[in-house]
Amino acid sequence: VGGGGGGGVKVAVRLQRGERALLEASAESDAASGAWHVELDLAWASGDAGDYAPFQVNVTTSDGEHALLTDVVGGDVYYCSGQSNMQWPLRATFNATEEAARGDALGERVRVFSADIGDDVPADEPRLVLARATPWQRASAERLMGFSAVCWLTARHSLDLRAGTASARVPFGLVQSAWGGTRIETWMSPEALAKCDAAAPPAAHNATAWAVDGDARFYVGSSSSSTRNPNALSALYNGMVHPFSLGRYGVKGFLWYQGESNVNAADAYRCQFVAMIDDWRQRFAQRDGVPVPLFGFVQLAPWTTTGPVPALRAAQQHAYDALPRMLMAVAIDTGDANDSGNGDIHPRSKGELGHRLALGIDHFVFGDTRYPWRSPVAASATAADGGAAALVSFGADSCGGVSGNLELREPHIPQPWCLPGHENTCSWFALRGADGEWHNATVIQPTAACTLRVALGATDAAAGGAAAGGAVAAAVARAAARRDAAAAAAAVVESVVAHTSPGVAGCA
Repeated sequence: VGGGGGGGVKVAVRLQRGERALLEASAESDAASGAWHVELDLAWASGDAGDYAPFQVNVTTSDGEHALLTDVVGGDVYYCSGQSNMQWPLRATFNATEEAARGDALGERVRVFSADIGDDVPADEPRLVLARATPWQRASAERLMGFSAVCWLTARHSLDLRAGTASARVPFGLVQSAWGGTRIETWMSPEALAKCDAAAPPAAHNATAWAVDGDARFYVGSSSSSTRNPNALSALYNGMVHPFSLGRYGVKGFLWYQGESNVNAADAYRCQFVAMIDDWRQRFAQRDGVPVPLFGFVQLAPWTTTGPVPALRAAQQHAYDALPRMLMAVAIDTGDANDSGNGDIHPRSKGELGHRLALGIDHFVFGDTRYPWRSPVAASATAADGGAAALVSFGADSCGGVSGNLELREPHIPQPWCLPGHENTCSWFALRGADGEWHNATVIQPTAACTLRVALGATDAAAGGAAAGGAVAAAVARAAARRDAAAAAAAVVESVVAHTSPGVAGCA
């Protein structure tokens, strides 16, 4: 439990049910910042016999302040952040009415909170408290219609997966803290930004423009302006992240859906994403013997068949490979892309993404081993047909377990791509050669357990033929020399993967 106020103030916190005290703790606020926090053992307070019944939090201070919070439960909090696809409300999602109605039934176990957006939210300096917020409430059909679809559906699927087990009694606390159209840089602290030399701005925090490699990335208003730009460096970290981390707010994990606004700067994102995750984990509550918070994210869904989206997905997967306790929900088959390049950047099948994130939560947090939880991930690749094709193998633990079956799907859930008339091929695929360029390719229906055969597309074959195929082989050999199977696959094939049910693979 934490808060802020005057410096050097003594704070007493009591958890109670009615007049009966459950736990008590005290602290003194920091003389400089005014921040304070206490730690309470909610494993005990949450349950007379583990019932997780609501209690009250009674806070008094030495300078006469008093606050009483009612209908409080102790459970697992998830901080849901990013840009518009995380902000995307349930009412604009498939099956919205049915999904919202589940909130009325689960309100006892799911509470929701929103860090709201507005002109006064972006900040030049770290804030003690949020400028705007919708306070904690029980989940309900009415409340959820305007709440983050991905955030809610992750919790709902997790509870469904564990229905009837003791862990299903553990409440969820969901924090929505997202802003459409924002870049990752605004969510990063200055310290995190400084870790990425290529991404560091050449001017001060309030520079009017930030250009890297001649590309003006975004406009940043002057700090004296009454209306702040939400894409100013660290502006939303200061206004929407720091108020939580200041009191070492305890979170079980983070859920992140962002990257669309950074697709033209994938190289910088590769460093920035890792730096932000490390920074957030360090700033939120940590205790000896407790694992770092889980970090789950949605790899970008397709909304166009052209452009640099694959490179951003590869940058996202770099963090998945590099850091512990990471969960990647692949969304390659849930997008609304089309050949005109005008697909919807906001795919509405958010329930599938919630299910994939929930599988990972249940694995990491609750040790559930009943379901495969990884999206299929390429583990190795070898050249075939004189370098004109590649055989891409997937780890058995990420392509359906023992059965080892892969199913190709088009990026329009739920219709399978490999239907009669499509000749059992998927053309939404790309190979990256030694020159760093992506080449159109065709995926043939799996040739063996956990293996796909990938051939160069007609356009690239006509233009480059054996030379392009040789580039694929060279990429494989170069990565294999590093004795890094994951890098070998990444050097040849972009994330090919989706995970709606064991062994479902999509196409990049």
